[in-house]
Amino acid sequence: MGRLQICEQKLLALDVPGALIRDYSVVPTELDIHKPERWRDDALIRGEGRRAFA
Repeated sequence: MGRLQICEQKLLALDVPGALIRDYSVVPTELDIHKPERWRDDALIRGEGRRAFA
């Protein structure tokens, strides 16, 4: 996520329209996944990934 933030800052400095589109491999909240109880031990929903994404 840190490298992504550096890239974002460089793109913002260009002051041109754009979009960052990718799979961040993070499920931000349990509302964003079907049957979250099935994913309890998966890295996609761990706290450190969610905090970095936020």
